[in-house]
Amino acid sequence: SMPIVNQSLPIWEWPRHEEYDCSVIHPPGDWWTKEYRVEQPAFGWWSISWGVVCESIYQILYIPITLALYEESKRVSCYKIMLWLAVIGIIAIFSNSIFFVLNPIKGYVFCTDPWFVWMVGCIGLGMWCGASINCLLLVTNRLFELLNYAHFSQTRTTRYLLLTSVYMFYFTFLTPPIFTNSKEKGMFFYPFIGPANLEKFVNWPHTANNLLVVMATAAFYISLCVVLIVKQVG
Repeated sequence: SMPIVNQSLPIWEWPRHEEYDCSVIHPPGDWWTKEYRVEQPAFGWWSISWGVVCESIYQILYIPITLALYEESKRVSCYKIMLWLAVIGIIAIFSNSIFFVLNPIKGYVFCTDPWFVWMVGCIGLGMWCGASINCLLLVTNRLFELLNYAHFSQTRTTRYLLLTSVYMFYFTFLTPPIFTNSKEKGMFFYPFIGPANLEKFVNWPHTANNLLVVMATAAFYISLCVVLIVKQVG
């Protein structure tokens, strides 16, 4: 079988790996943009407009809502989880809509500015996985409340949020990085250095998150709906 990149890849190590070494072809910089750039201004400006609209709505509506969540989070555990989800969502919008679009507008590829492209991609990846696990925590909280299982005290909820934050930062800083690419208009684990070798550049923890956490969340929400229906009928 084809070898894959190290699945435990801290941010201070990946630049040393040959797979991410732009210098095997040319040192990082504008040369890469000139050689491989495909500017996507329509896509870029649409994305940044959407991000600005979302952030503007946040400024108008979410700030008072977030303040209300903060006050309620002091006494109701589910609001504490929702508050942390709101923070993750704000960071994700900045990364995936506003900073991301600098790449398609300017025609950036990974080797144009490796650290900037890494930052945008990996923050987006971490926020996605953080949102996933916290949504699972939220639906678990709601299901337990409906079943009258008083498990989520304020202290326990804080501990669970610390654990989900560790989970989020693990994906952000300790797994194979993900990179934006202007030509392909997306994010890829493959840095597009040399011949295409997509099979080598995978992030199995990310795949496990998508399969296990997201599917578990869906299953829990179905269970939540069933409990609600049973309680209403009863």
